[in-house]
Amino acid sequence: MINGRMLTLQLLRSAVGFIAGLVSGGGFLAWSFFSGATADGDPVVVVTIVGTALVSASVIGASLFLPAVLLVTVAEIASLRSLVYHVGAGGLLAFGLWMLGPDGARSQTDALTSAGSIVLAAGFIGGAAYWLLAGRSSGCWKTLPRDNSATD
Repeated sequence: MINGRMLTLQLLRSAVGFIAGLVSGGGFLAWSFFSGATADGDPVVVVTIVGTALVSASVIGASLFLPAVLLVTVAEIASLRSLVYHVGAGGLLAFGLWMLGPDGARSQTDALTSAGSIVLAAGFIGGAAYWLLAGRSSGCWKTLPRDNSATD
């Protein structure tokens, strides 16, 4: 049986969690990209990092929407609430997108560079943010049918 109220709440949590995961992963990527520019209170650098994070989040979200929906659906149906599943799924999505990036398929040695590690870490952070907001309650909308065979 399905609890409609809990399903609606979980769908809302999933949407907010997806957005939070994208923003946190995009923020990590932007921070890593501008790590050479010391922010030391310079508002231009801070605004640049925040702007880059938001643009990165929107581009990544558009690219990963369907695969992420598939992985979230699997987690919801199977009631997978594990932090390891969600962090691993985020890392897998980010790394897969990076491997199939604009330069075409990257070689195995390119995957082991520091850029690949940064992308993988951004995916892990995004997956952890999603788990924190929505993944911990995956499958909460499913209710067990009542056992009517027992009599008092």
